[in-house]
Amino acid sequence: MDNWVFGDSLIVKFSESGPVLLEEKSTMRAFEAAACISDASGNLLFYSNNIGVWNRNHLPLLGSVGINSSLSPIGSTITNGCIFLPVSGDTSDRWFWIFITDEFDHKVRYSLIDRSLDGGLGGIVAGLKNMLVWDTPVCEQLNAVKHGNGKDWWLISRGDYLNSYVFNIALFNEMGLQNSYRLDTLISIGDNGMGELKFNLIGNRLGHVFFNPLPDGIDPFLAVYHFDRCSGMLTLIDSVTSGLSGNLYSFEFSPNGYDMLVSNVFGGKIYQVINASPDLSSTAIHADNYNAIGQFELWNDNYVYFVVRYLGGGLSGIPNSSQYLWRIGYDSTRMEQYYLDSFKIDLKKWNYTYSLPNFANYDLGPLVGSPCDTLSPPDTTQTAIPVFLEDQLAFSVFPTISDGVFQVQSSISGSLHVVDLYGREWLTVQIKERESFELKGAPAGMYLMGLYDEAGRFLGSRKIAIRR
Repeated sequence: MDNWVFGDSLIVKFSESGPVLLEEKSTMRAFEAAACISDASGNLLFYSNNIGVWNRNHLPLLGSVGINSSLSPIGSTITNGCIFLPVSGDTSDRWFWIFITDEFDHKVRYSLIDRSLDGGLGGIVAGLKNMLVWDTPVCEQLNAVKHGNGKDWWLISRGDYLNSYVFNIALFNEMGLQNSYRLDTLISIGDNGMGELKFNLIGNRLGHVFFNPLPDGIDPFLAVYHFDRCSGMLTLIDSVTSGLSGNLYSFEFSPNGYDMLVSNVFGGKIYQVINASPDLSSTAIHADNYNAIGQFELWNDNYVYFVVRYLGGGLSGIPNSSQYLWRIGYDSTRMEQYYLDSFKIDLKKWNYTYSLPNFANYDLGPLVGSPCDTLSPPDTTQTAIPVFLEDQLAFSVFPTISDGVFQVQSSISGSLHVVDLYGREWLTVQIKERESFELKGAPAGMYLMGLYDEAGRFLGSRKIAIRR
């Protein structure tokens, strides 16, 4: 995620000191769909606008001709249409999957990239190009998250072009596609495919927005699901049906994984969706006025970046039809937790784009303690349940065996997740230094508590047990 390639030939380089617009230019134009990937050292490898694929020298990737039926010079109109994923278990930065949503038949196809081809610039492996993921057309919105084993990938898209009442889900390992299936969305979405679809940083929630109101007059503009990284199953948590206006397009989770940012692309409003309850029933909506807002992307500096242009007025001192990369900060101690940061990058010219690169969380680790976790070191002192980073965190729970009521004490603030030994989530709460919680309705047995900091990084786990 160190290099962002998007818009009209734009390349923004991220480092610890912040993002910088490079003088170096790409050779692509990206309208809505954009994706790129870098190696472990932060060097750009490949990028795509869902129409073509290019290498780090800004030349068409070897074997990439015909990867999409469209040859549009301005790029693809499919939101989150493409994404790069490292092949499961590859630590050499040699093998990658590229997923493309075809502009004409709306089917998702994948190809294998071997970085060693073309003198190290990479190329698509002969015979492993444009392979179907699902045999039916999809709506827009394509994303991915690590399997609970910390290496394989779940790929997900809204299914059924123009009548998107389902999700398409597929599992990929080092051999490619393993299985795929369809799940009901549990909500009447209608013929409505535009808008972003995102996972939170720890991969246990999936959210997406709807561009238009539904024809029946009920407007579930925002829907949030729990995602089981072991089984790939989705469970509807809730939808937000009021407080938002139409043409919703941009979506992102906050660093804590529960609050959200949403915008409507033409109305120029950014909404803070502050989630004070597990089922969104006490969600608070705060709105700020801007103009023509593109896609959101959370980087590991905890800022949410977005492209914005001003048409016919704009803000004081900003020319009409100019475009900027702005960012929004997050402060959990404030009532209106998000704030527009003063930092912005002038993109030097007007870009007819809503795109930012479509990334997965490549650093997400295994779902520690679950049956599908095959990577964490075993804890041989008590059971075969893995334990991770315990010596690096002041994190305790008392009692360890109870009828369901526990107290946790931690050296940091963050989010606490309780799962059973099958990876099913029973509780998620925000904690400070000292909190009590209750596992209501949970059956007797052993559970695993995982603690994540406000950036979504996994910090430690503890075992607890319920006796009834």
